[in-house]
Amino acid sequence: DAVARNRLKRLLREAFRLTRQDLPSGFDWVCSPRVGVQPTLVELLDALPRLASSLSRKFHVDLEPTGESGAQADATKPTREL
Repeated sequence: DAVARNRLKRLLREAFRLTRQDLPSGFDWVCSPRVGVQPTLVELLDALPRLASSLSRKFHVDLEPTGESGAQADATKPTREL
């Protein structure tokens, strides 16, 4: 129902906000939860960085977390075209 969907959206937004610095940059994140699953915020806080790391390895992309920036980060950042 709508109440459950909105709660899940709020939880996903909050989990993304709290883990954003740990997620690799260069991706557009789209979440498509399984039907009937009602994860907690703690579960989402654990799952998002883990899944992001798995995806970046799958696509062989060496990306820095979005929390790092500046010239120093750019100088050491490996580049790879997708």
